Parts: sequence; structure tokens; C-alpha cells
Amino acid sequence: MANPTATASLNKTSYAVGETMTLTVSHTDADRLSLTVSGVVTDSQGNTGAWSATADIDAGAVTFTQTGGKTWTLQSATANQSVYTATA
Repeated sequence: MANPTATASLNKTSYAVGETMTLTVSHTDADRLSLTVSGVVTDSQGNTGAWSATADIDAGAVTFTQTGGKTWTLQSATANQSVYTATA
């Protein structure tokens, strides 16, 4: 049996305000693993706001706890991968 793994990645390293952010959570044999992804949004005037999303993975189901005004929406899910989007 393989060791459980879970990874999360964003499609870019920085975004313009209003741009779509895509977060992909991949997992193999994950049971009760948690990943936290966080970032900072900076507007054109230099104002910043922090956000974070914690993905809890249990038996192939991914659930989110989010802060900082980002709402992540599930776009697609398979047994080993879930893709979410939010607006920067």
C-alpha cells in the first residue's frame, strides 16, 4: 500500500484583482489529512488582504474552511483530485 499523499497548487504565483484563481487539490489514499493554502491580495493602491483555505481530506472527500473573503467554488472532482476557483 502506498503512503497517503495530498498536495495543493495554484495555477499562477500572482493574480490581478478580479482574476480567476484555480486551486487544484490532489490526493492519493488520503485519510484525515489537512492542507492549508494561503496568500495575500494587493490592490493597485497597495492595500493588502490575507486569505487562507484549509482543505480537509477524508476518504476522498475534500472540504474547505476559508478566511479572508475568498469563496472557493468546486469546479470538478474525481476520486483523487478536486479543482476549485475563487476571484482574486
